[in-house]
Amino acid sequence: MNSTFAQKANICSELLEDATSRIVYFGQVNYNMTGEYQHIAKMLRTLLAEHPDSISSQRLRAAFDACAGDINQMRPVKKFVVDHDSMFFEPGIIETGKNEVFVDCGAMDMSTSLEFAYHSGDTYKGIVAFEPDPLCYEICEDNRLFFSKDKRDSVTILNVGVHNINGMLPFHHTAEIGNSHIVDKSSESIPVRKIDDVPECADATFLKIHTEGTELDVLAGAEKTILKNRPKIAVSCYHNITELVEIPAYLKKLCPDYRLFMRHYSTGTTESVLYAVCPGR
Repeated sequence: MNSTFAQKANICSELLEDATSRIVYFGQVNYNMTGEYQHIAKMLRTLLAEHPDSISSQRLRAAFDACAGDINQMRPVKKFVVDHDSMFFEPGIIETGKNEVFVDCGAMDMSTSLEFAYHSGDTYKGIVAFEPDPLCYEICEDNRLFFSKDKRDSVTILNVGVHNINGMLPFHHTAEIGNSHIVDKSSESIPVRKIDDVPECADATFLKIHTEGTELDVLAGAEKTILKNRPKIAVSCYHNITELVEIPAYLKKLCPDYRLFMRHYSTGTTESVLYAVCPGR
């Protein structure tokens, strides 16, 4: 492992609140550094054997049990299962209150926003969803109908990306829904906004960020909002080693009172989420 990244990873691990978080964290760090699946398999095996309560979904736990042979032999599992119900809403870590403003960065199909509406019992003040991919944006608009009729006017869907600038950035569209992302160079581009400069986000109480590798940039563009509101944050943290060692340190430096947790939500290498929560929020 690169010594600089190793040092940063060790420092970041000390910022995490519990053993489960550190198991998930080092599984992702080692995998991103080496590309060797055995690090994910070891992480899954340890969670299953020593921390089964950290696997909130019965469906995911059953999938882990069914794949135990592959996991124990350090082989990629045959069936990819994701716990969409608990992902971004970990029981015991995230509590959803009344009059919340939920900001969904990387809305894809509005499934996470709909899950938030369910968890809040439709008591939220507003939902602001960002989705730059044109096809996904159309799906988001179609799925607006799944929100309660009397709450649809409280749901704002913006066909823009989220970043640390207001402007245009190169964008790569993929055939697989949900995997399009900002890149360094492309013939295509999308408009992007800073959360700090979007009026609908001024009272944000909960930030969910899943932007395929630009999560740290999104957080930087929300710095004023985070300092002012101390929102709950659920951010995907597995796309690259830089974000794995920078995001926890960034959040803790920005708001030292944040408590940081990490959980994993699939039978594969993806879908690890870092949570930042302030006591009493």
